[in-house]
Amino acid sequence: MAKKKIICDTDVMIDYWDKTHPRHTITRSTLEKSIELDNVVLSAVTKMELMLGATNKTDMAKITKKLSRFNIVLINNDITLQSFELLQNYRLSHGLSLPDSIIAVTALIANLELFTYNMTWTTKPGIVSFRKGSRDGMPVPVYLPATKEILFSIEDNGFVNFKPYIIRSTVANNWTQTATASSRYREYALKDSLKEKVYAGAPYLRVLSNGNTILSYQSTQFKQGKQDVNNAEMIVTVGDAEGRNFTNATLPFKIPANATALWNSIAVLKDDTMVALTSTDAYNGRTEVWMIKGRLRSVNKF
Repeated sequence: MAKKKIICDTDVMIDYWDKTHPRHTITRSTLEKSIELDNVVLSAVTKMELMLGATNKTDMAKITKKLSRFNIVLINNDITLQSFELLQNYRLSHGLSLPDSIIAVTALIANLELFTYNMTWTTKPGIVSFRKGSRDGMPVPVYLPATKEILFSIEDNGFVNFKPYIIRSTVANNWTQTATASSRYREYALKDSLKEKVYAGAPYLRVLSNGNTILSYQSTQFKQGKQDVNNAEMIVTVGDAEGRNFTNATLPFKIPANATALWNSIAVLKDDTMVALTSTDAYNGRTEVWMIKGRLRSVNKF
């Protein structure tokens, strides 16, 4: 399987090229072996910052030649507008710099991971969701380009039984408000509500290339008997580009009544093939990890 592309921050590239830097060896190993250079992507800001390091024409020629092997993401209208929002919200409170804001937004809009040694963005962890007397468990985050939001799915047990919920924040707000029990940033994930007694936990959230969202969870929704984790199976639903209205529940694995399929996850490949993964005792009398591939054949209009 091809490795994924990653945006590298300016400090990473400096460490990669500067043999005198303490992090040079580990950075070189990471870029050349773990990530591989063909998968390194740079922001236009990083290219400009590195060019500024030239002291003469010879230096400029060397730097330009080194940079020519990498894909560069140019600064477009979306990156500019979203960088304005980040600077407005975090320049004074967090000392966010112009280059850092553009590079961070570039990674978010391109939906790529960011490799950076810059530790100034967040120095103190914060509480982003909380329901008194219960727990917000097993978060799985995604970025939605359509709405410029960061979402994560959780299992919320503030009811008769666990249910899947979505917690959201715009990139500009960046979790400035904790999503409490009554917060508008906490939403029930499914379009059609499950019965209170039905167990539905351990949700897993992903995004397709067309913007639609996928949510899996382990549940007793289609099973008789105990309404808890010990009788659950994997269920997959389809949501819209806003990460809402999850519906069209399907069962990737055929699980007998006396077996379970738990602690599931979904990966979306480049061609939108979905890989569902589960741990189940359904087939050989012992718990094993099983996977199955599938595709979204059609989707309701939302």
